[in-house]
Amino acid sequence: VHLPLPSLIVHFLNISEKSLIMKELFPLDVGISKIRGMIKIIKENGGSLELSKLSSYSEEDIGDLMLLIEATNLLNLSKVKNTTILLTDKGKSLTLANSSKLLKEELIKIEPFRSVIAVVSKGKMTTPEISDYLRSKKMMFHTDERTNSLLLKNLLLNWCIRTKLLKYNNKKDLWCSF
Repeated sequence: VHLPLPSLIVHFLNISEKSLIMKELFPLDVGISKIRGMIKIIKENGGSLELSKLSSYSEEDIGDLMLLIEATNLLNLSKVKNTTILLTDKGKSLTLANSSKLLKEELIKIEPFRSVIAVVSKGKMTTPEISDYLRSKKMMFHTDERTNSLLLKNLLLNWCIRTKLLKYNNKKDLWCSF
């Protein structure tokens, strides 16, 4: 039995005036190093681990651990069955040397990265412009526009620069394609 993890970060797609569907966005405050650390713990335990043991071994707050697990599921590095987290083939093959390449392959399939890459491929954009574009698609991390822009910028800096999905000019706050 596959138990879906509840998404703490969602966006809404308008289906009709009275109907909304929630769809997952990549979780905030999850970094590549923490993901690699969690994968390492699971690898050291044969590629699968009870969630309670992972919690103990990782010494992560339960909320942070759930976000890490959600991120590794979205990145196709792990899956949860009953109360056990299992590494996928991609998760088993993740190393320091190949992490940027493997993560890049998966990030392009996940929102908001997929939409950001698509819109930035059409031309350079500032973080607020990207944030406005995502807002128009009902994708937001926060209802306050400025806060949403800052959260988005941190997410993109943490994931898109390291995996070479996007380039960033800090002085001009401009994002562009590689």
